[in-house]
Amino acid sequence: MNYKRIKLKKIYRYFYLRAVRIRGTPREIGLGMVIGLAVGISPVPLQMTISIILASIFRVSKLAAAAGAWFTNPLTDIPIYYTTYVIGAFVMGRDLNPTHCVQEWLKASTSFTGVSEYVTSFLGVICADIAVPLWIGGLIAAVPLSIVGYWLTYQGVVAFRLKKQQAKLQKRHEWKWDDEMGWHRAAKSPSHPEGGANG
Repeated sequence: MNYKRIKLKKIYRYFYLRAVRIRGTPREIGLGMVIGLAVGISPVPLQMTISIILASIFRVSKLAAAAGAWFTNPLTDIPIYYTTYVIGAFVMGRDLNPTHCVQEWLKASTSFTGVSEYVTSFLGVICADIAVPLWIGGLIAAVPLSIVGYWLTYQGVVAFRLKKQQAKLQKRHEWKWDDEMGWHRAAKSPSHPEGGANG
């Protein structure tokens, strides 16, 4: 269990760092993340491809959209989609356990007389009893998820870039030109711990 948590943490850290290092304005990257998260929580195939296409249409960060789509992955698919199903089923007043729908269908299937009736009934259960609550729950969950995702990504990009800029400035201040010594690291003054140098 601990190994899975560590692995999941590493995956999210990797995509977080990829997101904050992407080129583009913080707004473009944040909106790209919103698209990726919204598509990622939806029960559709080719989520990364769809995210990139939508990001291209809205002219936001395609890389951020691709990273956001990885919110759902082999490690998170089951808990995320189960949660969205429960949300949708609750709103629709349906059974919160999707397996009950399948069990009821299996009982009813014993009275089917032909293959067409069997297939039609099965597709009806999958679409009406499972897919619809899944979609509705995904749309509902996508709203707060996208808001939080946008804010965290925007703040993360700004913080990362400010830190990087500050590090560059600090590095410049650590070097000093001297006619005799050339460029060399200046000794930090005890009275200026932030990075001041002696003359």
